[in-house]
Amino acid sequence: YVRGSEWDGVGKDEIPPNAYVYAPGTALVMHAVNTVLGNEQFGHPSDSAAAYAVRHYVIAAMSLLALVAVFGLVCLMTGAWRWGLVGSAALAAVPMWTGHSMFNPKDTPVAVGYTLMTLAIASLVVAARHSGRARLLGSGAGVMGMILGIALMVGTRPGMWPAVVAAVVVAVGLLAAARALHRWLLMG
Repeated sequence: YVRGSEWDGVGKDEIPPNAYVYAPGTALVMHAVNTVLGNEQFGHPSDSAAAYAVRHYVIAAMSLLALVAVFGLVCLMTGAWRWGLVGSAALAAVPMWTGHSMFNPKDTPVAVGYTLMTLAIASLVVAARHSGRARLLGSGAGVMGMILGIALMVGTRPGMWPAVVAAVVVAVGLLAAARALHRWLLMG
């Protein structure tokens, strides 16, 4: 995140005074995509129009991933794919979401990551109520969703780790309460 000219006069073990970090996880994803597409060389970000266009496409793709996650979350909550479509359409219809999903590399990935993490936690809770293959598939999807969601969220804004801890604590507490209530109802 430092231009070449800012390294002039700086020792090899020093950090230039104008160095800054701006959504590091998201920037690395954007850089990787640009490198694969040939717009940048690894380790050397470009300020070309093509590189910036790809950065916008990466944010848009992440935003579409959030719409899919909302679809899955609403489907899990309601048991109906039609309501999942309504949930995704409702998010897509919010002008601020649509606007930010075209350019915002520091807020959109955090929202996408948090939504993926929420879907993953819901998948793990639902999987816990099943057995066999359904439990294995649901748990696997939940763990992968957690990893991707946390990587996007905390990789973009490292200060989001308390949200991860809070969400997991609440989910574990709700699951324990639901199990206790279920046992109590079966006994009574």
